[in-house]
Amino acid sequence: MNGQAKNHGDLNDENRTLVNQESPDQRKNSGTKAADATNELYPEIHHFDEVLQHIGNAGPYQVRIYFLLCMVAVVEALTAYAIVFIEETPKHRCQVPGLDNDTWVIQGPGHEALINASIPRDRRGKYAECTVRTSNGTEVKCSNWVYDTSTFTTTYPSQFNLVCDKAELLSVTSMVFFGSALAGGLFLGILSDTVGRKTTLVIALLGQGITGVVAIFAPTIEVYMIIRFLLGAFSSGIFNPCFTLALEFYGPKQRMVAGSVINFFCATGGPLTTLLAYFLRDWRHFQLAVTLPTFLVLVTMWYVPESPRWLLSRGKRRRAEKILRTAARVNGRVLAPNVLNNVVIEEESPSVSFRELFRAPKVILRMLMLSYAWLIVDTTYYGIGLHTGNLGGDIFVNYLCLGLIEYPAFVICFTIDRFGRKKPYILCMLLGGLACVCSIFVELYANEELKWLHVVLAVAGKFGAAAVYGIHFIWAAEIYPTVIRNFAMGVGATVANIGTMVSPFIVRNIKVDSIGPSTIPMIIFGAASISAAILVGFLPETTNINLPETLEDAQNLGRKQSTHKKKIRHDEDKDLIAQKETQL
Repeated sequence: MNGQAKNHGDLNDENRTLVNQESPDQRKNSGTKAADATNELYPEIHHFDEVLQHIGNAGPYQVRIYFLLCMVAVVEALTAYAIVFIEETPKHRCQVPGLDNDTWVIQGPGHEALINASIPRDRRGKYAECTVRTSNGTEVKCSNWVYDTSTFTTTYPSQFNLVCDKAELLSVTSMVFFGSALAGGLFLGILSDTVGRKTTLVIALLGQGITGVVAIFAPTIEVYMIIRFLLGAFSSGIFNPCFTLALEFYGPKQRMVAGSVINFFCATGGPLTTLLAYFLRDWRHFQLAVTLPTFLVLVTMWYVPESPRWLLSRGKRRRAEKILRTAARVNGRVLAPNVLNNVVIEEESPSVSFRELFRAPKVILRMLMLSYAWLIVDTTYYGIGLHTGNLGGDIFVNYLCLGLIEYPAFVICFTIDRFGRKKPYILCMLLGGLACVCSIFVELYANEELKWLHVVLAVAGKFGAAAVYGIHFIWAAEIYPTVIRNFAMGVGATVANIGTMVSPFIVRNIKVDSIGPSTIPMIIFGAASISAAILVGFLPETTNINLPETLEDAQNLGRKQSTHKKKIRHDEDKDLIAQKETQL
């Protein structure tokens, strides 16, 4: 190819010399001859993936862009994971009435006597968190608190006193943050298709950076909630255009790997967030630290071009050709002249009507099963993360373990072509579910020296949820037929987001003191995961079969006569599956 390109370049130079010496008619004839020579040197290209192969599918140009976009994924993950430390509620009790300089730490015998006289104890012998004893001995609700500052000097709940009767407002704040992903994901998703991947990505990054900084100056909880809503909306809109932009520079054979590797960079956000939280114990300083890298990656967007695939879909061939010519030069290739003239970006086939959909009961049933499973995976994945502070021990060590376990979990995704989608999915979900349920035995029968088993079981539960998370997008996209794939994945993502919004309430507001605060949420996550594992057992295996195109194909999926293990259109299938992961 390089030799052909060189010869073609010599041919162009010769033609230019002749053109300067010829009459207009002769120039026209020369141009026709040059075009004919070009067509002989380069076969006609109709598909964009052939263009990528022409300039180098995975050359230095793509690697450079991919690395920069992976850094964007890390920055987005920092904001998502930061909620665990920002919204951690430290140990607290009522402030001793009339003692303005009261502290959590007992300052001496006199201070201890005042506390014992004013603060009642609960059944476990700990100071009550919400009531104070008056001078006549009656217990009333208090309005001021003191907090344990040994782990965090200040957190969002301690600054706004979101404890006791106001504790639910903390879960509402989390719900607002997670719920804004619905609005942000929808709006920015449409914007990505309208104004471009890069433009949308820049808008989302800029929005995350600005709202992240402004959040630390919020004077009231109401203002803070509004800012958190905007922050969640912008943050949720970062990954999709980032992921899509990264994959649209790669050919079909490289997209599955590219779509999986970026998950490892996302997982890096967990350990990095833990490191920042360990050194910055004031939530405002911590919030600023996880936000400032957004502006750094925003600067690198100068070196990331718009998706040439999207540009072609909008008829902007000159811009697309300029980007592809640069890519070819960096990759040591030469882009043939007019190579994009016959390239057409095909639009997806139109969706079917609801009436037709309801005539395919198996498809609807499978959609419900997969949506339920996605709901449980999201609830468990985010719920265990929010549950970190209830596990006992060091919160930083706990969350670091929960973050690091995602690396081996995502490795499971690379084995599904060999072992199938169904078995690893079910086994991982059962593993995670059983680990969560077993936490009740630790609470009931283990002594204090073995309470660290709560952390081990939570890590096992997070492993199962993270592994299933990676497999789910691939398996679901292979089960849904082309005519409803976007719609079905969108329904699943919406249902899953409900689980994300509910998880804070499960962790913080469902308590049974008789078996400890660290047990009930884990039992709920575990039982739900086991039920989902049993349910998806009725779904068909899809490894190495053609993607269903129509509702009839999807209805027949799983029957013996339709499960020929062929690899026809295998590359196209992988391309489509990887693109559907952007529905996250």
